[in-house]
Amino acid sequence: LQKGYPSLTTVVQNLRDRNPHMPLSHAWFLARIWTRDVAGGSVQLLADELHRLPSPIRYSRDEMEACWARVNHPVLMMYASDSGHMKQAGGETVRQHWQSVVRGLQFAEVRDAGHLLPYEQPRQTAQHIVRFVNSLA
Repeated sequence: LQKGYPSLTTVVQNLRDRNPHMPLSHAWFLARIWTRDVAGGSVQLLADELHRLPSPIRYSRDEMEACWARVNHPVLMMYASDSGHMKQAGGETVRQHWQSVVRGLQFAEVRDAGHLLPYEQPRQTAQHIVRFVNSLA
């Protein structure tokens, strides 16, 4: 079963703890749409329980990169300054590698954000998207 929380307020607090740049109103919005009420006033996440299982389809990094190399359109990859995922992946070295594999790959850093870019920095996220789309014209 999906994780339960004693209250919607607890979900909001958990979201804010994990995403400190997220405005309170956005945390409440997500808490409401990501949960359902259960007996006793508690709430439960509405995520598919299987999403955390490993994929039964295994393919190698070389196979993945062969697929990525076939992309023939510009691609925008946004990453959050505070998430640590880019650093974990290899930082500037991996960025250069991905750009050599995926033609037309552009990066955009969203400052003061963690994992949930559109909810933590909606204006900045939108500006990157608009800039990218306008560059295609």
